[in-house]
Amino acid sequence: KEHAFVTSRERTVTLARSGGQRAFDLVRYYAGTACPRPESHKEDVSSFREWKSRESGKRCSDGDGDGDGEREAEEEGNIYKEIATMAESGWDFSSRWLRDPNRLETSRITRMLPVDLNTIVARMEGNVSQIAEIAGREEICNDFRSMSRIRFDAIDAILWDEVTNQWRDFVLDENPTLGPGGLQKSVSGKLSQSTCASNWLPLWGLPREKS
Repeated sequence: KEHAFVTSRERTVTLARSGGQRAFDLVRYYAGTACPRPESHKEDVSSFREWKSRESGKRCSDGDGDGDGEREAEEEGNIYKEIATMAESGWDFSSRWLRDPNRLETSRITRMLPVDLNTIVARMEGNVSQIAEIAGREEICNDFRSMSRIRFDAIDAILWDEVTNQWRDFVLDENPTLGPGGLQKSVSGKLSQSTCASNWLPLWGLPREKS
């Protein structure tokens, strides 16, 4: 059940490198809410109001005081979702997720494919395969071994930074080009430039045949 949850449709992003024939599945954090968190309602509403205040200032300087109520309502839900997703990650409000490290409302975590999350899922798939092998469940063993190997291939193909010789989170563009079923026609985004301990987690998670 845990594996099905973390690899569910809304949490999985399928990417294909430009000109490449192979597509890769990677997972992301994605909270299923667009409301303030009950335990931090005041703080979440405050973050939205900070965004609203800045946007109002921009509209005034541009000579547009009418505003856009529909966009504002949409952005309010997006901000609450982003904040809840950061809390879900366990890296609550880390600058790793933010465009501006001083402003929570600039989170982009729902558009990020984290190195550590994908490594943990790949390692979990490998562990399930080993347990299934011991239990004599050959079909489950083979299925999860294949999942683990494919996911580690995806981590190397999409998240590896050849310039700095480390893995990095991948940040999707705000308006990615999507094909059928959500498949991106090409990798649309870029590697994050944040340097975090999580960037090297694949060294722990690598399957034995790759280590």
